[in-house]
Amino acid sequence: MKTNEAITQLWEEGFFETEKRPIEVKNELQKRYGITPSNTSSHLKSCSRFLRKVNKGWIQKIRHGISESRKDSGVHSFDLYRLAPEIRKVSKKLFDDKHYSQAVLETLKYLNNFIKNKSGVQDDGKSLMLKVFNENNPSLKLNQLSTTSEKNEQEGFKFLFAGAMVGIRNPKAHENIIDNDPVKAMEMLALVNLLFNKARTSHKV
Repeated sequence: MKTNEAITQLWEEGFFETEKRPIEVKNELQKRYGITPSNTSSHLKSCSRFLRKVNKGWIQKIRHGISESRKDSGVHSFDLYRLAPEIRKVSKKLFDDKHYSQAVLETLKYLNNFIKNKSGVQDDGKSLMLKVFNENNPSLKLNQLSTTSEKNEQEGFKFLFAGAMVGIRNPKAHENIIDNDPVKAMEMLALVNLLFNKARTSHKV
């Protein structure tokens, strides 16, 4: 495995979620892959599409996978975040056309309708989410609900689903998504993608 490929693998596994010094990266490359690069910093610089240098030589994952230079590198932010095909379908063109606010809104509409159709519950928005994912009497189960931990997960995601509808889909809150801010939009798309994947793998009661 080449050094840059190994660095990419570390990135995909979340190694750079916390800041790392080049020496830490070098040690990790040696430990995992038996690679000892002569100049770790130069390899990290060549991976600048997803890494950046900050103060005192720290290296970290770029917090958001969005920038115009991303297009030049041939890597789309949707690929970096591995957005589900269904989420891509309703938002990618809008995002590429810089209609970031609308891209987020359409994914939330899709999520709402997906859950409504899968559960058979005809409520909408916050009330739909609170009812469908109610840990005591759910329409959709995220797990077996046989342990306290599983019930806590169900309850926690219930509030995440409801919060997304109130805090993001709500028109007044949605105005806060500035259309020239792809970073903020991508954060929200990533959240919707997480929720969609949880809903997609849920089981109807």
